[in-house]
Amino acid sequence: AHVLFELNRLDEAVADLDEVIAQGIQLAEAHYLRGIIALRQDEAETAREAFDQALAEDPLHRQALLQRSQLCLVQEDGPGALRDLDVAIREYPDSIETWCQRGETRRVLGDMTAALEDFDAALEREPDNSAARFGRARVLVDQGQARRALAEVNQAVDRSPDWPEPRLFRVNLALLLGQPELALADLRELRDNVRASDTPIQLILEVQALLASDRYDELIARCDELLNATPEFGMAWVWHGQALVYRDGPEAGRESFQKALELGPEHA
Repeated sequence: AHVLFELNRLDEAVADLDEVIAQGIQLAEAHYLRGIIALRQDEAETAREAFDQALAEDPLHRQALLQRSQLCLVQEDGPGALRDLDVAIREYPDSIETWCQRGETRRVLGDMTAALEDFDAALEREPDNSAARFGRARVLVDQGQARRALAEVNQAVDRSPDWPEPRLFRVNLALLLGQPELALADLRELRDNVRASDTPIQLILEVQALLASDRYDELIARCDELLNATPEFGMAWVWHGQALVYRDGPEAGRESFQKALELGPEHA
């Protein structure tokens, strides 16, 4: 079943797991994997039932506790999410992943002080942990401390240069702090060296960074790529028009601005 899951042959994996469960073999692990497969199939209720069954067999199954906690959070059951994480931390106090997940859960629930305490606890155990640094950065942004957040996410990127999420987060921070060159450097790193797809979100961020520079040919090229990917995105036409105006004069952007207006009056 594990091999079939890794091969994305999910129906066959479920059939094997059903046979295992019927024979009463390794029930906790079988139910846990059944829950993971259900998540991949976007079957949240089936996943919740499977994690419940896994924990009925083994109340201290760490991964089942973490997965059920995430589901609780998505289903707006904050107390349930924290309850599972409290058990996991009590039983597995050296698990960095568990401290970080509780920190992120507390952040989402709005308890920033407690969230920082959890990320700090993770860093006490592993000072170079990138996930904990990234978690602290997210909390600090929520608290309006963008410059301190940048210092934290810098450490996360330095320690895990191939992890895309902290770089994208730093791009947004750099734009917020008026540092378009840092944003552009990270976007190029994502595009050229990091295993991350060139998504419309990345294109949007790069266009926004280029708007703060005078690289108009590059800006127009990236606007063209964005329009090819999302031709109905009105703001992309606005940015395209701005780029043409900056480079070629006030009449050059007329056609792009007209297209934006046709897509929605909010672009007026």
